Amino acid sequence: MLSLLASIGTAQASLELNHATFEAAVVHQDRSAFVMFYDPSCSYCTKARPDWDALAQDYEGSTTLLIAAVDCTASGGSILCGMFGIDAYPSFRSFHPPNDSEGVNYDGDSISLEALRKFAATIGPACSWLSKARCTEAELASLEEFVALPQAERDELLDQLETKLESEEWRHELVRRAAQRQYTDSETALEQRRAEFERVERLVRKATPRASPTKDEL
Repeated sequence: MLSLLASIGTAQASLELNHATFEAAVVHQDRSAFVMFYDPSCSYCTKARPDWDALAQDYEGSTTLLIAAVDCTASGGSILCGMFGIDAYPSFRSFHPPNDSEGVNYDGDSISLEALRKFAATIGPACSWLSKARCTEAELASLEEFVALPQAERDELLDQLETKLESEEWRHELVRRAAQRQYTDSETALEQRRAEFERVERLVRKATPRASPTKDEL
């Protein structure tokens, strides 16, 4: 009975987000966010959900960290999961203010409550002009250079970086396709050789006469 009451108490404690509510709840906030992307039919997600909601209860009312979840099978949630390239469930991302619309993948070895609590405790604002204390000396020096630029030049720089990244992603895709074609061609050649070798092997075996039985074997 106590376990049942506990499970009821932690049910769906994390805030459910979708495409329409995500930016207001995560991107345009001064607090950080830790988000689970899930599929309700996924057994791993079902197993992880109680721990995730327990973590949400830890930070209920927090002004520094939001614990939220996105259902990737729901209409609004599927758009978000597509935007972030979510292809495995559950997946986790942390978002660090200000204006972090990309997030960082959680790549911990475990999704136990203990591991999630340990990671959540490290989440905070990223290096920015409003949180200089989180910057290394090198980051702060670069940040000051960018702050000195007019906004129009910063916008242009962001566009250039995005274009370069898209170019690199396309280059990588071409390499992947070429490697896939090479692998497919090699696999086809292997199957052809295997069939030929097996054909010759059968003929060799059939051409080898069996030894005549001895008197003891008769």
